[in-house]
Amino acid sequence: MPTLSRILSSAVGKLLFHPVMITGVEAVGESFRLLTMQGVGFQSVKWIPGQTIQIFLGNLTKRAYTCLLYTSRCV
Repeated sequence: MPTLSRILSSAVGKLLFHPVMITGVEAVGESFRLLTMQGVGFQSVKWIPGQTIQIFLGNLTKRAYTCLLYTSRCV
């Protein structure tokens, strides 16, 4: 049976976040990671250089990252 925390986490995730997939992770320093992400969730977001993004990990946990580069490609 789902816990209240999981139910809240799922509701928050669906309401506030756009689904994307992390397709690559590269360690470029001891506490610095370069993430490559893609997904339709980026189509509805206006990009502003230097803005932060929140990555929702579930269970009401999220991490903040600063975007250094955004490229838009259609394959």
